[in-house]
Formats: sequence, structure tokens, C-alpha cells
Amino acid sequence: MVAMMLYENELDKRQHRSAIHFLASHAGVSEEFVRQLYELELESLIRRARIRDFLPVLVVRRLKEKITPEKASESRAMDRGG
Repeated sequence: MVAMMLYENELDKRQHRSAIHFLASHAGVSEEFVRQLYELELESLIRRARIRDFLPVLVVRRLKEKITPEKASESRAMDRGG
């Protein structure tokens, strides 16, 4: 199986990292927790995307709906090793 390149270049990577930081701050969860969810969602969208310019916006929109207070609690427990 060939690994998919999620980021086309450094600018693309910075835009996605910024979106990850925004989501983590907004939801009160770790960036690592959000990054894992974000990259899974991004990979799913990339497969169907004809234009990649709006992918950060689409991923943020989808994850805002998925990251709930329960998920935040799970993330904090994972960060503490529990």
C-alpha cells in the first residue's frame, strides 16, 4: 500500500497545522489528538478532491461537529496516561 501525501508543500502543511491549532484551542483538547482526527479526515477528503484549496476549511467544519466535550475528556485522560 502506498502512503498518501497529505501535504503538497510547506505552505500547505502550515495551513493545515494552523487549522489543527485552531481546532485544538477551540475545543480545549490537545493538538496531537486533533492532528490524528484531522489527518484521517483530510485523507478521506483528498481522495475525492479535485481542488485542494478549500480542504482545511472542509476538514475544520467536519471536525467541529465531531469533537465533543466527551472527546475532550478522553483526550485529557490520554494525555495524563489514563
